[in-house]
Amino acid sequence: INQFIDNKKYDLNKTVKYGNRKNINKCLKKNLKFELLKMNQYRTAYEIIKFSRQRKNYHLSMNWDDLIIMINNFKDNFIIFGLFEEEFMIASAFCIKISSKILYVFYWGELDGYEKISPISYLSYELTNFCKENNYQILDLGTSSKDSIPNIGLINFKRSLGGKICNKFKLTKLIKH
Repeated sequence: INQFIDNKKYDLNKTVKYGNRKNINKCLKKNLKFELLKMNQYRTAYEIIKFSRQRKNYHLSMNWDDLIIMINNFKDNFIIFGLFEEEFMIASAFCIKISSKILYVFYWGELDGYEKISPISYLSYELTNFCKENNYQILDLGTSSKDSIPNIGLINFKRSLGGKICNKFKLTKLIKH
């Protein structure tokens, strides 16, 4: 199961659930800053995501060394964002340009202790704005299942951000020697 935001149909007041709109407004009042990150900030962004996943008992598919190799090999395809409270990064997102119309959220996470304002809700809002400004039609929020087993909590969370559900197929090709 995959989820995405269709930027043509996204409307903060209609597609985002009340609780997340409230959190987005809390973040706006706190004057959180959404920024493109520089290479020297990538490791901090990764560590935020790593600790966020560990807190929820989720595994990251790539360690830092492998991820930075991939970023260096595909520099033009990665866009990494941070969310700051003053000068302190509290959330981050590693995104991949799949095409000129699709931006994929590869990883995202927030620091422990910020759950009450849900920086991820605000991050999704800002990512959607970024997509609109840069003519991406789809913000792909990624899978909400593992080994075809749905994660209902994650599905509901992404739905509350305005995410729509679609299938994500895994295709394999057997090569005979």
